[in-house]
Amino acid sequence: MKKEDTIKSSSVLIIDDEEDICLLLSTFIQRKSKKVTYALTLNEGMKNLYDLQPNVVLLDNNLPDGLGITVIGKIRNLLPGCKIIMMSAMGHLSEEALITGADNFLEKPISFEVLSGLID
Repeated sequence: MKKEDTIKSSSVLIIDDEEDICLLLSTFIQRKSKKVTYALTLNEGMKNLYDLQPNVVLLDNNLPDGLGITVIGKIRNLLPGCKIIMMSAMGHLSEEALITGADNFLEKPISFEVLSGLID
C-alpha cells in the first residue's frame, strides 16, 4: 500500500462483481455517514462514475466484462481528485496498479481498519 494519505469523502463507488463483498463494504462505509453505490460490472461502474462523480472508487480487478486495472487512467482523467483504491486477491498487481494511477492497493480479504483509515 502506498500514498497513505486520507481524504474526507462523502460518496464512494464500489466496483466488484461479488455482490456479497459489495453489500458488506457498503454497510461498513455507510456507518461512516458516506453515500455508497456499487456496480457489479465494469460497464455499470463506469456509467455510475459519470453519473455520480464519487470522491472514492473501490475497484476490483477481475470483473466479468474486463479488468479494473485498465480503467484506472480513464477514472483519473475523468475525476482527477477522486481517490482510487484498487482491491484484488492478486497481490502481485499492487505495483502495476499504483504505477497506473491508483492511490492505494488493498489485498483481499480487505482489512476494515486499513480501509477506514483511507476513507475517513
